[in-house]
Amino acid sequence: MSHRYRFYAPSMPAVGGRHVLSRDETRHALKAVRMRDGDPVALFDGRGGEGVGRMEILSGKDAAVVVESARTAPPPMPSVTLVQAWLNRDAPIEHIIWRGTELGVGRFCFFRAAHSDRPPKRRDKWERWAIEACKQCGRAWLPTFAVAPSLEAALTDTAGPIAVAAQGPGAAPFGKDAVDAEAGGAFVVGPEGGLTEEELTACRRRGARFVSLGAHTLRAEAAAVLGASLMLYELRRFAPPRDGDLPQEGAKA
Repeated sequence: MSHRYRFYAPSMPAVGGRHVLSRDETRHALKAVRMRDGDPVALFDGRGGEGVGRMEILSGKDAAVVVESARTAPPPMPSVTLVQAWLNRDAPIEHIIWRGTELGVGRFCFFRAAHSDRPPKRRDKWERWAIEACKQCGRAWLPTFAVAPSLEAALTDTAGPIAVAAQGPGAAPFGKDAVDAEAGGAFVVGPEGGLTEEELTACRRRGARFVSLGAHTLRAEAAAVLGASLMLYELRRFAPPRDGDLPQEGAKA
């Protein structure tokens, strides 16, 4: 069975319709993966819409996809929110968004911690990173993004139980009570300098559970990916795909 590459189509056409790829997606199709006219291809709109069809080369710089079948995937529920303190470099933020999106994080909320040098600012490249991750992993729904001026503000907009990455004798083992089968949960990771006592108090006021991620001191991006993975595992989000899911032939995008 041939490999089917996936491309982002913010406006999904109906069956029989044609979607002209954006300049970036065309460059990826024609230059990076060297697709040819008639090659099998898949589309997704980031809101559950998925289609499969054939590549149509319009010119050396333009390409389209003719949709042959389509479906709408339901949003993955319950959802996990990753509440991440703003870090001082783009590289770990990119890592968190890429890996979190691949795993299934539904929402990223970046907040300014007391030890953050600057506040987070919503950036278009967050969504671009998430789109590329969705193309690679077969995810149909893009995650959402939010920024908050403080941890306390970030926690007011979360659903389900809250777990906070912690170390020391007061940290409990990660368990099923860190998530809720219907509401999901939120996982909080502090900055490189850790959370202040005031921020820890804000977590306690919200009934947060302080959980251990093991004996080793992890970088923030490693703690974020591990904590989100544990939550998603407890929510059975790593179960085999259901019948009727569109086949994802291969892992490349």
